[in-house]
Amino acid sequence: LLMDPPRSRIRHDAPARMGAAADYLVERLECSPQQASLAESKMLPNLAASLDSATADHVYAWLTSRLDLDAPQARKFFLTSPTLLRMPVDKLDDRIQFLTARLDLSDEQLRKLASRLPASLGMLPASMEHKLTYLERRLGLSPPQLRKLVCTAPGALSRSVEGTLMPKLDAVQARLGLSDAELGALVVRYPTVLGYSYEAKVAPSLDKLQAPCSLAHAHALCNMHMRSATC
Repeated sequence: LLMDPPRSRIRHDAPARMGAAADYLVERLECSPQQASLAESKMLPNLAASLDSATADHVYAWLTSRLDLDAPQARKFFLTSPTLLRMPVDKLDDRIQFLTARLDLSDEQLRKLASRLPASLGMLPASMEHKLTYLERRLGLSPPQLRKLVCTAPGALSRSVEGTLMPKLDAVQARLGLSDAELGALVVRYPTVLGYSYEAKVAPSLDKLQAPCSLAHAHALCNMHMRSATC
């Protein structure tokens, strides 16, 4: 069954908001004015001001049904990515079908991935394919390994290949002296490395592995994971 947005009374004492998107989030999804204002700030002003409530209701009902989201989950989803309330359902369905087929996702895996990165449903399939193909080839990943990586660290889909993923992986590989296979094993074991800033998070952590015994331990971990990996 399609779930309608929760309805609440219009709050005449609420502080002034920037546009129709914040009004919708407060009046239909029962968000606080502060939450709605913060969410609306993620949208271009003209898009926020022109949100059509009938369109938003249709998107809300369809997407919550398709992903099996309850009201609190849906509220968090649209506060994170309010622009999706404007997106045509057929385009949302295109993204869902792409992710499901490309990664062989179950309904539960799709729900978790989309909930962790709602913006993925606003990305062009061609852009996501470019990133997935790069990770698959660069790290030598099997389909199950690619699925596990993206489900664990979906933020990789929001990163630029040339601007972020490529230089980060190259830097990690060079810093630890890993082979391509060892690099792939390391990222499969610790996929969240793809979501961290190299300068702020990854490089300081790698400093701890510069001692010969620590570096040898890193290689041992990679080799152990490669031997134990299964599809």
